[in-house]
Amino acid sequence: SNTPWEEMSCYVLHPHSMDVDVVKTGRIKKEEWKSMNYIFPKKFHVSPFMEMDFLYDWTFWDPFTTTTTATPNNSKVAVSTSMISKSTNDLYFNAYFEIQRKNNNLSSSGIHPLTLATQLIQYPLYCIIIQIWIHIEAFWLFVKGVPFIPHPEGSETAASKIIASLMIPFFTLKEWLGGVDDGSSKGSKED
Repeated sequence: SNTPWEEMSCYVLHPHSMDVDVVKTGRIKKEEWKSMNYIFPKKFHVSPFMEMDFLYDWTFWDPFTTTTTATPNNSKVAVSTSMISKSTNDLYFNAYFEIQRKNNNLSSSGIHPLTLATQLIQYPLYCIIIQIWIHIEAFWLFVKGVPFIPHPEGSETAASKIIASLMIPFFTLKEWLGGVDDGSSKGSKED
């Protein structure tokens, strides 16, 4: 989802999915781990600091199983997600995590919706902290001069209008500071 614009999108990653451009056997992480690699275009505006001209490159690792039945208590999964510029082929972002799948009594296939709901109710502060840190990081990106990329379709919601109003003084200050002449941006020296 993209919070200010209240939109949601789902990428279906399956070898026969229409969303995916390239599906291939992924890289080897460890001898006993196999992987699938999915490459597909970014179709959903999430961050106001990232353009749409990117490819997602996601790799999912799953350990090889030596028996006919997998043991959910010992099953690990690893995920690497990258964003690659379509125009320059440069890597702009990469995240990696490895998790241990745990068996619960309600479902043998992983996290049951009731388990997830219990976690959200039990630890609501984590959701709030994550939202606060996302916005703190966005503020630092703004301060560093990373350009603001508006929604490509111009969508406006109450939340995006509130955020835009709160940002007006920051944009004004940034524009004013950018207008201060330090002597390095005007003219060129001729020999």
